[in-house]
Amino acid sequence: MTPINVLSHWSSMILPAVFIAALAVFLPLWLAKKLSENMAGLGANMLASAGVLLFVSVLYFTWFYLDQDVRMMGMMFEHFGEMLRHLTRLGMLSAILWGPILLAVLAMQSRKWRLDV
Repeated sequence: MTPINVLSHWSSMILPAVFIAALAVFLPLWLAKKLSENMAGLGANMLASAGVLLFVSVLYFTWFYLDQDVRMMGMMFEHFGEMLRHLTRLGMLSAILWGPILLAVLAMQSRKWRLDV
């Protein structure tokens, strides 16, 4: 089996990266409207947003691998645990992209809180 040539697929990585970065901006803003305006709500927002972004990243990498070759699907089912661990690791590495964006958006949330008097 040949290794996946990432450089030949650079254009198929730009659009998902932009989508995940945009999701890292708008998901915590949307969740902030639904959650309470305190530190517990901010923590829940961070965990929920990071979980969704990790899940979307893993889905993208799964699609990317399956798009490479038909044999990849058979290998993924034969070695499901190893592939799941590998794809989750890739999803966590993608936090290099969406992690700082998510933290910056969450850091600005407290400025919008209304003070209870």
